[in-house]
Amino acid sequence: MRLIALCLLALVASTAALAQRTGHDAALWNARAAVGELGWRAPDDAYAAIVEVHLRRAQLTGTTPALMARRYSAAIRRPPRHRRWVRELRVSASPPPSWPAHLDGAWHRYAEQLEHVRELAADVLAGRREVACEGATHYGGLMDSTPAGHAEACRWTVGRGAQLFFRRENLANAALIADTVPASIAGWGRRP
Repeated sequence: MRLIALCLLALVASTAALAQRTGHDAALWNARAAVGELGWRAPDDAYAAIVEVHLRRAQLTGTTPALMARRYSAAIRRPPRHRRWVRELRVSASPPPSWPAHLDGAWHRYAEQLEHVRELAADVLAGRREVACEGATHYGGLMDSTPAGHAEACRWTVGRGAQLFFRRENLANAALIADTVPASIAGWGRRP
């Protein structure tokens, strides 16, 4: 009996490790990043462009889109104290543990939008959606400077600001994007 329990535990652990490595939860992580970067009322194409950037960067660096969303999005990587709920978002009837108390009664509306963004992310990742921002490999707000060697590819008005997307003219070599990957995450998640 104990042997069976140990085997089941090992199977569950290896399944979780496989999901982590293959990016099984990529749509949810990308939805979290998109909502964290853009808020709840952005245009669908802006959400899609965030996911496209993560997907392109994952392909160029040999990692998964789920890991890239976690490592590249500042809203996920280092959320401010009042926005820690972004990392906890899930499609659920109840809000995340650190969800703002004054919004508890409205969670159902946010959950519906999260499910919409998660489905959109799944469509982008599966190639079922038309490209929103061709060639973009970096994003930032108006307060961010244009990365060296990049040109603006797309821009969407989001709230009182704008989200900018940038592309390199030559993506033949994955090393070209290294200067736009924060040093703290460069090389993380590379496949052996």
